[in-house]
Amino acid sequence: MPLEKLSERIRGKQDAVGGESSRSTDPGVTDKMPVVPHKVLHTDIPFYTDEACTLQVPDARITILRPLDPDGFDELEVVPSRKHYQVGQYLNWMLSKENLWEENYYRNPETGQVEQAWSMHVEFVGEVISPQALEADRERIQQLETLYEKADTSTVM
Repeated sequence: MPLEKLSERIRGKQDAVGGESSRSTDPGVTDKMPVVPHKVLHTDIPFYTDEACTLQVPDARITILRPLDPDGFDELEVVPSRKHYQVGQYLNWMLSKENLWEENYYRNPETGQVEQAWSMHVEFVGEVISPQALEADRERIQQLETLYEKADTSTVM
């Protein structure tokens, strides 16, 4: 089954999977607002090939994303990337078949606990949504942020 169809089947969303080169660390910018923008929560997290977190994977880092799904599907995405993102940026969802990592681990930045990142994942190469596109869709972004802020506070209580 093609990767984009597998992900669509599992998560109910379609992945943009391209053969574009992910060599550049610049994620690029897009003026298109996706149906499900992804917000960068954590970035630049090292990941490892062993559960003891001693054998670090070179030239790639983990970025943790929150999909701002209008349907309320709230599962964080832990993705490998060679792109440089900043906390708070909004991204589209795009993967590259150029790199694949299997059986990797990382330290959760919120708990400090070692967790399995994934059993297999291709590289995330999402583009940053431009300030103009965010401004044009500001009301919807604010509504989605409010939806997820409420979800965060209801799970804390």
